[in-house]
Amino acid sequence: MLQIGIFLLATIYIFKFADASVQCEQKNVTIQWSTVVPNTPSTTHLIATWFCWKQGIYDHTYWSFSYQSSRYSYVDYVINHSNGNIVVLNVDRLGVGYTSGLIATGFLHVKNPDGATAFINSLYPVQLDPKFSHKSIPTGYLTTNPFNNTRNIDPNVISLDELLKQTGTTGEISTIGPASLSTVTQLIPNRIPVLVVIGQYNVIFYNPLAITLSYGEPTIIEQREQSSYSNIIKTYVLQRSGHHINLHLNAQEWYEQALIWTREHFL
Repeated sequence: MLQIGIFLLATIYIFKFADASVQCEQKNVTIQWSTVVPNTPSTTHLIATWFCWKQGIYDHTYWSFSYQSSRYSYVDYVINHSNGNIVVLNVDRLGVGYTSGLIATGFLHVKNPDGATAFINSLYPVQLDPKFSHKSIPTGYLTTNPFNNTRNIDPNVISLDELLKQTGTTGEISTIGPASLSTVTQLIPNRIPVLVVIGQYNVIFYNPLAITLSYGEPTIIEQREQSSYSNIIKTYVLQRSGHHINLHLNAQEWYEQALIWTREHFL
């Protein structure tokens, strides 16, 4: 499944609900573009998101995976293990909206050039993909091949992920570089705690032959990433995982760490 921009955010909201049933509701969120890419003219955009709480079908299926959801759904795990005290919102304007904390997954500032190039090269026009070739999608839209560590994943998950995958655009891909600049993440207010989560074998950032790109312990990433944030960060490495940490057999290990981190800061 294509993760646009590779930068995945799970923003934390703290609420108390009397109703334990999960629902999803579409929300439109206004963002100012200059807060995302520095030194660019300020423009305002309306972003469509899905706001979900307690059970239900999440439109962004990566975060609420339908196959064995008790095992693979981040939304189900965090909400069901917090007695309804936590809900998950997909997009918020950091420092301006209601964001209390930030979980950045599959995103680091220092890339493995070979791995990043391989990922970019794995993208190809949707017109060449069986899922999208029969649809009238304009040129400039891309999709990707499966992108997982196959040694630690259920084949059924790979199949469903491929079935559910969506598209990205060449324009979105071009923002990966600017979004990776330290000047972007340094704009996050220091009152907002940050948890950085990465898969041990995420080839976009991992290279076992380069000391600075080899990691099995969170402290290595903390030392490398801390200067890119104005606040103190905490890191977690999901062992035996590739880029798609939610789809591996041990996904709940990082879900639990996210829940512990959230409780430490907010509950």
